[in-house]
Amino acid sequence: MNTRLGWGEAVTPVIHGDSLLLNWDQEADSALYCLNASTGQIKWRTPREERTTWSTPAVVPHAGTFQVVLNGTNRIRSYDLSTGRELWECGGMT
Repeated sequence: MNTRLGWGEAVTPVIHGDSLLLNWDQEADSALYCLNASTGQIKWRTPREERTTWSTPAVVPHAGTFQVVLNGTNRIRSYDLSTGRELWECGGMT
């Protein structure tokens, strides 16, 4: 990772069912990854307009599905757990 001021990464993986979620926010090419928890294969990767952050994805139920809510410096965003599609966003937590 290319992190802010070389502080390193502090990625906390989250497992939900057969999905392993990784917040990969860094100074370039930030993304949220969803891997198959058994095989490590990438299920989906969603680019994020964020620089280095050290936040843990939260999986929350909503209307019969699951969302991945992830804090960032610019925005807080929610993603569909099954596809990685962004569902909503609001102001960030600088």
